[in-house]
Amino acid sequence: MRSTLLLAAILVPSVCFATGCAHMSPSKADNRPKPVVQPPPPDLAAPDDLIRKIDLTKHITTGQWIVENDRVIVTSYNGAKLHLPVVLDSSEYDVSVEFTRYQGNQGFGLYLTSAGKSFLLQVSAVDNQWVVMNDVEKSEEEAARLRRPLEPNGTRRRLDVAVRKSGVKMFIDQQEVFDYKTDFSNVLAKDWGFGNASLGLISWFNVIAFHKVVVTPIK
Repeated sequence: MRSTLLLAAILVPSVCFATGCAHMSPSKADNRPKPVVQPPPPDLAAPDDLIRKIDLTKHITTGQWIVENDRVIVTSYNGAKLHLPVVLDSSEYDVSVEFTRYQGNQGFGLYLTSAGKSFLLQVSAVDNQWVVMNDVEKSEEEAARLRRPLEPNGTRRRLDVAVRKSGVKMFIDQQEVFDYKTDFSNVLAKDWGFGNASLGLISWFNVIAFHKVVVTPIK
């Protein structure tokens, strides 16, 4: 039966073509090339999540850090430091950090660089009292801090920092909490133990999960 059908499939077009069966004539549309559907181009501007690039054998400076389920967890330690795997060639950039603090009420935040200077930007500093930019001249210390407790623990939060040539801004959960104007000439030279790193994370006596860190240079 299969042989009969196969033979019929071969013979019928020949018979019809010979007898002029219009409905079986070859269609020109069948010979046209098929359109090639191109996949959408990748978003080359999409920044990478630095948490997924952290290598604990290379990037820990002090303290205990754990990689778990696409997040990095710092345990309670006096001044735990972690290099972020990024090299900045711009003095202006944005940093977005998503985190959950589970325990602690002491300072933590970012080690940042700009205009050839390095400094710390902390939240919850000194018993959960201050948002503060460290390492400025003494006359600027009051202007470089703002009383703003961070509560409650156990809540996932988002911290955004905008570093510009004119100063530094911080937002927590999209609300501005800090705006310090500076050209960085009043930032002191202090070694926080991050070596030649461009950016880093730092924490004092907290247990924090960092879920995501994204850096976007401003060209």
